[in-house]
Amino acid sequence: MRKRFPVSLLKFIVVGLLCIAAAPECQTGESRLRAEEQSGKSAPDFEKLSWLEGAWVARPAPGEENRDSNMVSVESWKRIDARTLEGNSYTIKQGDTVFTEKLKLEQNEEGIFYIAAVPHNPAPVYFKLIRIDEDEAVFENPAHDFPNRIIYRRERGEVDTLHARIEGVRKGRESAVDFWFTRR
Repeated sequence: MRKRFPVSLLKFIVVGLLCIAAAPECQTGESRLRAEEQSGKSAPDFEKLSWLEGAWVARPAPGEENRDSNMVSVESWKRIDARTLEGNSYTIKQGDTVFTEKLKLEQNEEGIFYIAAVPHNPAPVYFKLIRIDEDEAVFENPAHDFPNRIIYRRERGEVDTLHARIEGVRKGRESAVDFWFTRR
């Protein structure tokens, strides 16, 4: 006569194996990221952008302390959810708004993107995050006319400083524009 496994023992083994296979430690990085996205959690790289949150007021660049004091630029960022920061930027000169820009930092299945909507472009422009660490984020869109690259760098010191830089080719020549902000 053959001995058979008790059905309850067989069920226990199958359930145990299924639990082990579904454990987070057994998931691949890709499946873990997919699970984080579905749960609304952000990836570690997106969290590195949290230092941008708040309002930043432009200050003169080093060596340009005597520039027009009738002009002020402000950039601000607000967390919308675990994978989105929304921002805006504006410049006021002698009481008139001379520049506005709607901004967004967004994480999706393709990566993290800096999205800029400005009045002179018919559609928002997407720049993909290509490098990040605790104090710097670099976004790039080689197909865009100018800029092709946007860099945000935090400079720690007595005053929290944001150094924003846009780079690219303009009129056939490499060009860059620097913006310096302090936290409001």
